[in-house]
Amino acid sequence: MGRPILQSGELSKVNRSAKISFMPFADKLHNIMVVDDFYLYPDDLSKFAIGLDHKRVGYHPGDQASADLPDAEISDWIHNQYVKKTYTNIPDVILTSCSYKVWLFSIFKRHQYELMEHMCKPHADSGFIAGIVYLNKPQDCNGGTGFFHHRRSGINKIIGSELNAIDPILLAQLYRTYGVFSDFEHQREKCGWNSYEDMRLEILKKTKKQHQGYQTKSNDNWVLDFIVEMKYNRLILFPAYLLHSPIIEADWFSNDKKAQRLTQNIFVSWPNKKSLNKLSQWIFG
Repeated sequence: MGRPILQSGELSKVNRSAKISFMPFADKLHNIMVVDDFYLYPDDLSKFAIGLDHKRVGYHPGDQASADLPDAEISDWIHNQYVKKTYTNIPDVILTSCSYKVWLFSIFKRHQYELMEHMCKPHADSGFIAGIVYLNKPQDCNGGTGFFHHRRSGINKIIGSELNAIDPILLAQLYRTYGVFSDFEHQREKCGWNSYEDMRLEILKKTKKQHQGYQTKSNDNWVLDFIVEMKYNRLILFPAYLLHSPIIEADWFSNDKKAQRLTQNIFVSWPNKKSLNKLSQWIFG
């Protein structure tokens, strides 16, 4: 007899015996978490994700779909295993105000002639933490996720959100402890940037220029620092402000929906600015 059909909540069951490792980032202040065998039932989740109605959304190069499934187990796991342990100098009263968007899936299937330049070059996500679960079966795994720095400036991290939308206490800690703004300070005069926004506009600017494919190696504008390889049922977690891009060659994935790059994308928002008031109460009583 086969295993009974899973209930929706079982799709999100985390494997408590998953193998956790870390890849240190170039600045030695950040780590990328790599979790192998993350889900207990990855085959069921992969099949579920393939069956969703994926549609094109905004500037994202992949077609996307979302699902309404329980997320507490995954959110708690990410908070306890990664967020709290990575940002040890930030009070948990701030970190617990983050919100989690867990059930977003992407299939990459656009032909090269459909891609705009900004869809292919390295980018920073607008949230606090980003996560990717690779759901391609082992025989269909190729590439992964590349981490880059901007050749002209050496910049490898940019906060993709408006700074005034982020808790100022958190920004101060990112500045003092995690060096998030240090590269900008060192390069602003050389690069002619009057503000952080000037840097962001130059490096992350969106264009309608046609592109010939995803960025898979270094070029005149970007240096590929390293790749986290795609592996079935592998979760990677990293600060969303690290410059990154999917590593995809045009001939790796076929038109067969089951053999295209399939991922679950996880986003953790910046802590709510109201957490500043909570912190004041926590400090002063």
